[in-house]
Amino acid sequence: MLGASSLVILTAATIPAITSDPAFEDANQPQQSTDAASLPPAPDRPAPLRYTQSGDGFLIIKPPKSEQSDTTNKRVSGTVVRYTVEIESGLKTRARELSEITDQVLQDRKRGWGSDGSRNFQRVTDVNIANVRVVLANPATVDSRCAAIGLFTAGTFSCWDGSRAMINLERWKNGATDFKSLDLYRRYVINHEVGHGLGFGHQSCPSAGALAPLMMQQTKTTGACRPNAWPYP
Repeated sequence: MLGASSLVILTAATIPAITSDPAFEDANQPQQSTDAASLPPAPDRPAPLRYTQSGDGFLIIKPPKSEQSDTTNKRVSGTVVRYTVEIESGLKTRARELSEITDQVLQDRKRGWGSDGSRNFQRVTDVNIANVRVVLANPATVDSRCAAIGLFTAGTFSCWDGSRAMINLERWKNGATDFKSLDLYRRYVINHEVGHGLGFGHQSCPSAGALAPLMMQQTKTTGACRPNAWPYP
């Protein structure tokens, strides 16, 4: 018969130690590939964006297949305003946010340009039938396009160039001084430049503390007014 001390020695010597060493575990388990291409598509992963050439130097972002424009809703009325969403070549990393925000802004039925029932915004991919083109571009490109109609944007501002809401990339990335929210500013600049395309001119702050009119040049200053991104807030 073995004594208690002998039993302990025998157990320690003959039973393999349990280890949590990652190297030990990895050596006994198949390695998982970290190659993104080998991973199955995630159900919530957005589909890749598709593009087509505009014919004048920009890439038209095609809308998601699941997207439905306002004009598919038979309960709404008003003039159809067709729009494209475009980027300058090389700015594809900004394409999805521009696409999503532009749709949200122009198809907003509570505060947007169509909320009074006078307009329906329909996204298209053909510039030949578009009434409005929303284009995100580098400052030098914006300057060039705006200068063609006599507007001096100085690498700083955006403009309506007669057919396009030319959105300055630096403003898109950094916003404006009086806007504490970059998201709010982005909605403002799209609505403002599209507003020019709809025929609206600049306005001034009506009174201290009031919401700034959308067509006020809020990129420069909101004055005594508060920032506002909507035509019908």
